Amino acid sequence: MTTSLRVTARRLGYSCLLFVLPIAGCASSPEIVAPAAKSGLGIEQLLTLPITEGQAGVDEVVHILQKLYGVSQEAELSPYTNTKTPIRLSDGAAISKVLASKGAVGWESVNMGVNLDVDTQSCFTVEQAAAVIGAKKTNEYMGDGVGYAGHVEYSFDNREVHIDLVALHPGPHCLGAIWIYKKFP
Repeated sequence: MTTSLRVTARRLGYSCLLFVLPIAGCASSPEIVAPAAKSGLGIEQLLTLPITEGQAGVDEVVHILQKLYGVSQEAELSPYTNTKTPIRLSDGAAISKVLASKGAVGWESVNMGVNLDVDTQSCFTVEQAAAVIGAKKTNEYMGDGVGYAGHVEYSFDNREVHIDLVALHPGPHCLGAIWIYKKFP
């Protein structure tokens, strides 16, 4: 039951993402005002920290992003904490929006995961990102030709984290979204 709810929720999230990304791509891109080059954080580091460090790596990614956005470690990253302001990473890629969620594990409030929208104009391909972390292609939908854009999806799983990478069709498979989740027993 919970597996089917997760799959349904994930597909609903992808549907919303696939609706919003083409609209956002048509709008003029706001100026990237928060440079992240000083932090050394690039797409590859953002993806590998959770894999090499497990759940602590997810926390590290969230803490780096909180620092870049100028919010305390207790604050959730959401549109309410200025995460609609794009930031440029050290490798030239740009994060256009961030959402980190907190949840309760026992009596402790913890970071559950982080979702990032990547500006597709810098075009770090989903295949490049998948190769960095060893993700496998899990879904590809070519679109219906009437208005629903297709997408390609890659996933990585280990004992502690799950990562989804999504790009839109048609055209080059520029990475559009990164979803990093902690896994709990």
